[in-house]
Amino acid sequence: MASHAYWYWNKVFNKKQIKKINSFILKNFHGIESPEKGAHDLKGRPLKSSSVKFISWKKVKHLLSDLMDPIYCVNREHFGYDLYPRSDIHGCNFNVYSEKNRGGYRWHYDESRTECSDIKLTVVINLSDKKYEGGQFEMFRNEPIMVTELNEPGSVIMFKSPISHRVLPVIKGERKTLVFFVEGPRFK
Repeated sequence: MASHAYWYWNKVFNKKQIKKINSFILKNFHGIESPEKGAHDLKGRPLKSSSVKFISWKKVKHLLSDLMDPIYCVNREHFGYDLYPRSDIHGCNFNVYSEKNRGGYRWHYDESRTECSDIKLTVVINLSDKKYEGGQFEMFRNEPIMVTELNEPGSVIMFKSPISHRVLPVIKGERKTLVFFVEGPRFK
């Protein structure tokens, strides 16, 4: 369903599927983001406080591949971007925002680090397996917009990557998400 500048799907994954996906990622990830490599502001300060594990699409696509047809269909009908097919070498970020460090992610937007393509859409899956407090997701469209649809574990949102967004600090428990980007030719 559409709302503002994003699209969402409620409860795509149930508790059992969430547990299976989380367990699989924790056993098969191939890297951890160091604080120095993560996103920073212009003064060099980290924008996020979270644990980030990387896993390739090739490893997780068997758990998530049913999402791709709806993603490409919604893009065709509502966003209209030229998109590349999802490649096995593309990565996914498994983010854990914890109360231990008031995990969150300040205002930012998603952009490509290459000269050949741009990130067009960001997909976020709530994989939280326990209740948490805080950690709300917001987008900025003339004012902050709370994206309440992402609060439900198993739900998925997709939005235009150049839109500024943030994760408010988690104050109790852990918020877990899997994020991946859908790319296409450079914006012109």
